[in-house]
Amino acid sequence: MCIRDRLITLSVLLAVAFAVGDAPLKIDIYIESLCPDCQLFIGTSLRNALKAQNLLSMVNVTLIPYGNAHETSSSQGWVFTCQHGSKECYGNIIETCAIDRLDQHRALLFITCLESAVAETGSFDTAGQQCAQQVNADFTAIKYCATSVSYTH
Repeated sequence: MCIRDRLITLSVLLAVAFAVGDAPLKIDIYIESLCPDCQLFIGTSLRNALKAQNLLSMVNVTLIPYGNAHETSSSQGWVFTCQHGSKECYGNIIETCAIDRLDQHRALLFITCLESAVAETGSFDTAGQQCAQQVNADFTAIKYCATSVSYTH
């Protein structure tokens, strides 16, 4: 599905959410930390949508940093293979740890920042530190989570 189709789908879902009333619409979005289309969507459309007043009271957005990854079990733990290489696997883990460590709104803001900043800095650690400061988060805790789990990429 091209990015235009994804944006149209998201727009329709958001329109439905506004029409539904009290129950927030649940939207799960599978992303890849180095996917150009994901970076475009997250850095523009999602970032702009998060600026809408009370959006998260109407829509429960869950980002799933897994996208087109594959895992296999080995004697040393899980081995992840990502479409855009091992750097993307690390970025996906950073984003997963941010979701685990931060409240929903700060995690979404952190990830929208990270997706844009990593394109500029080339480093998830540098971008992560910058974005954590912007959302008043402890990047040391996020990085510890990312580097202490038993995974191989």
